[in-house]
Amino acid sequence: MSDPLLEPFQLKHLHLRNRIFSSAHEPAYAEAGMPTDRYRLYHEEKAKGGVALTMTAGSAVVAEDSPPAFGNLHAYDDAIVPWIRRLTDGVHEHGAACMIQLTHLGRRSGWSHDDWLPLIAPSPLREAAHRVIPKEAEDWDIDRIVGKYADAAERMLAGGMDGIETLREIKKIQPICEVLLLTGHGSMETSIEGMKLGAFDYLLKPVKLEDLLPKLAEAFEKKNGQDQKIRSAHIKKLFRYS
Repeated sequence: MSDPLLEPFQLKHLHLRNRIFSSAHEPAYAEAGMPTDRYRLYHEEKAKGGVALTMTAGSAVVAEDSPPAFGNLHAYDDAIVPWIRRLTDGVHEHGAACMIQLTHLGRRSGWSHDDWLPLIAPSPLREAAHRVIPKEAEDWDIDRIVGKYADAAERMLAGGMDGIETLREIKKIQPICEVLLLTGHGSMETSIEGMKLGAFDYLLKPVKLEDLLPKLAEAFEKKNGQDQKIRSAHIKKLFRYS
């Protein structure tokens, strides 16, 4: 009788060779917030050992006002992309998938290092472990952090982390929805994969308004044309059975 742990598993579009994975944790091997060679080799060895999935970082911080508390990776820094690419390439070479955990630490850190920015949290209550009184988050703080998460996710995607799932799910829910990819890292592989999955087009950031507006207009025109065809087909069907 075979061991179920050793059977392959399909996680949506990601094929895993078995059901063994290493969950996200922070080994504190980063150097200046980057997953350099020691960090990379740590995960490569687990891939060599046979895990199907290794999850990195415990966890990587998405913004400068979320300073590392225990050797976290700097997911907010564009300089991390080539280091992430080396790590994921090494893991993939040995047949395993690679994912990452992203976070904003909120009150769970200290302000007196790195960029010396005030910490923010849902309330100004003092955090027991780090003994910091944070700034209460305002609406614009929340909007900024949401954007920081998106930027960090884009960096991880450009670095080869597994899954371009957002676009797949959008097209699954709304097949005729037009998606314009904006990438800040010039990842041609990501752009090509996105186009194959049904993206309308892609632009490299920083995007000039005069370049963005025509693309948005083209996408709207295409979507509007598809909607009109669907409505016309629906009306013809109603008349056919009336």
